[in-house]
Amino acid sequence: MNKAKASLLFFIGGVILWLVKIVFGLEPPIWLTFVLGAAGLAFAIAGRHTVLIICNSALMISVFILMLVENYFQG
Repeated sequence: MNKAKASLLFFIGGVILWLVKIVFGLEPPIWLTFVLGAAGLAFAIAGRHTVLIICNSALMISVFILMLVENYFQG
């Protein structure tokens, strides 16, 4: 498996975690999204694939954006 495919698989895994949280209202281990994004980012950088670098970076920081939004609306 090449690096771009591995990076894409990590990105899809992170998106699936987000879909489970949004669609079904379940609380999957959302920190796993951060780990999957970081692993996908490492493979994307190694494969020098710009689009996957951007996508996995956004996936990685989405956890912190979610925390910011949740704290803003709950506080």
